[in-house]
Amino acid sequence: FMLYPYAPQTGWNRFEFLQRRFGSSADQSHIPKRLRQEAEEVNLELRYDLIQYTPNTMLAHRLMEWCYLHFDVLEEVQPGTSNSAQHQLADLLFEGYFCRGLNVGDIDVLIRLAEEAEIADRDLREYLLSSGGTQEVNKQLARAPDLDIVGVPSYLMQRRFLLPGAQSEDTIAKIITRAKIKFAS
Repeated sequence: FMLYPYAPQTGWNRFEFLQRRFGSSADQSHIPKRLRQEAEEVNLELRYDLIQYTPNTMLAHRLMEWCYLHFDVLEEVQPGTSNSAQHQLADLLFEGYFCRGLNVGDIDVLIRLAEEAEIADRDLREYLLSSGGTQEVNKQLARAPDLDIVGVPSYLMQRRFLLPGAQSEDTIAKIITRAKIKFAS
């Protein structure tokens, strides 16, 4: 799911974007209380004050697709599991944007994050500069409305049960337990 699919390739200046959306009282560094509390519970320091751009994330989605095809498929790793290269890259993208203020719509930033994840190779830049993976990503994005996905994060279990929105770890664990029981019957 892309939050802002119509954002220009270069993204938007975050402060100007927030002003358009919330008016002159927009605060670029404001972190919603619940989100800040949950981040603190897992020792995560969100730094909205460092975020300069609201990115177009198509390149990041394509990087995730590339990572899946080049690592997780070859290693036969289940997508989304904590040992998958794609999962580790997703964590770095999240941390890069929300904790370090990196523009995850910028090709050079994405390549640096891929290097941090130890997945970059000499063909990655060429892939991101091409249209590689765009068709597959668009196909995946087109599925979102059919699955009732209207925001991020969204957790889809067994292709039948959707848990929308940010949830605490405890809530997710309880719902997964209930879903396992329901799907077993």
